[in-house]
Amino acid sequence: MAQHAGPELKKIMPEPIEGQHRIIIQYHDKSCFHANDDTKNLWLCAGEQPLWKKGQGRLIHISDFIIEEDGQLVLLDVDGKIIEDVQAIIYPCTSGDYLLG
Repeated sequence: MAQHAGPELKKIMPEPIEGQHRIIIQYHDKSCFHANDDTKNLWLCAGEQPLWKKGQGRLIHISDFIIEEDGQLVLLDVDGKIIEDVQAIIYPCTSGDYLLG
């Protein structure tokens, strides 16, 4: 497994031992947000009343895989361009989940 050392966090690759395989750590990152997650600060003219949403809004669930060494898990073509990534954005709702991404 690669290690990082020094103030610049320089990557140090260990010498492989015969019969052993390289270990690459992958993290599953997931977060949930509501469409109306925002700050409560507004710019208003004198005498204006803020119009607040009544609910939190639609739930947004974002799921992704992160590789410690290279970042987001993606499939690259021969030119290094991203063909596909594993990120999924799900909008859960009462009629079922649907995906974007």
